[in-house]
Amino acid sequence: MCRPGIAFARSHRPKYALIEALVRARTAAQLTQAELAQRLGTTQSAVARLEGGRVSPSFATLRRDAEATGSRHTVGLVQSGR
Repeated sequence: MCRPGIAFARSHRPKYALIEALVRARTAAQLTQAELAQRLGTTQSAVARLEGGRVSPSFATLRRDAEATGSRHTVGLVQSGR
C-alpha cells in the first residue's frame, strides 16, 4: 500500500507535468514572470499562481501562454492502464 503522500503525488502528476512545461517554456523563452504577464495582459502574481499550481488554466490561457513563449500546446487523451 502506498503512503498517503505518495498516492497524492501520483494522482497529481499530470497537473505538475503541465506546470513544469509552462515554466520550461517561459524560461526557454528567457522571460521572467513579469515579462510573461505583460505579454499575457495579466499580472506577475497571476502567473505565479498558475506556475505554483494554485489555479488550473483554461485552454484559452494555455493557448495564449504558448503564443507568448513561442511554443505550441497540444492536448491528448491516452488509454489508462486499467
